[in-house]
Amino acid sequence: MDIPNIAEKEIVAVQYYNVIFYMIFRKDVDMLRRRSLSDWLKNGRNIRMKDIYGWCISQNVPVLMKYMYRKDFSLSANLWNLISYWRFKLEKRKKYSP
Repeated sequence: MDIPNIAEKEIVAVQYYNVIFYMIFRKDVDMLRRRSLSDWLKNGRNIRMKDIYGWCISQNVPVLMKYMYRKDFSLSANLWNLISYWRFKLEKRKKYSP
């Protein structure tokens, strides 16, 4: 994904369990998109990784995802979340690849 000059961008991080989504908004252009994302996340129930990623794709917002081990979760929860993350990445590769 091409990320132009970072000085003109604003990075917003959204955490979903162990996964952090880094969304890159253009400062002057994407204010409405950023606000709509915020409202959607506040009002949404049962939002999943694929919903967040799908929103970014549909809104043409560049997004990077990173898994992060959390000490406040049990080992089994961290492993389950890691498996879910890798499964999603494989599905994403199949669905969104040309």
